[in-house]
Amino acid sequence: MDDPLRGDYFEYPAILRGLHSPSISGTNSTNISWETYDNGTNITLTVFYGESDGGSQPSAWSNSIVHGSTGVGDDYIEITGLSCCGTDYYARIRASNDAGETWFGPVTWSTDYSDD
Repeated sequence: MDDPLRGDYFEYPAILRGLHSPSISGTNSTNISWETYDNGTNITLTVFYGESDGGSQPSAWSNSIVHGSTGVGDDYIEITGLSCCGTDYYARIRASNDAGETWFGPVTWSTDYSDD
């Protein structure tokens, strides 16, 4: 977004929409996708995932991947190394900058029983 006050005077949060993962993923991987409506100011996105929903507590999640910054438009991250065959997973995305953090999600999926 073009804003002359962005960065020099104000830190804006990111706004993500349409957080999505297929209900059944591959046997060991999945893609989580979203639309970035506003990429915020100096934002770092981190995807937290695991076999239980840790809410907005980073220490409650068993895994995380730093995605880094995001631009306006569609984006995704691939998560690999998942347990096979019907394992249920949860994920949330945290957008953080000097002004704080915003959490999006959760999304849920199960790993597939057959090879892709």
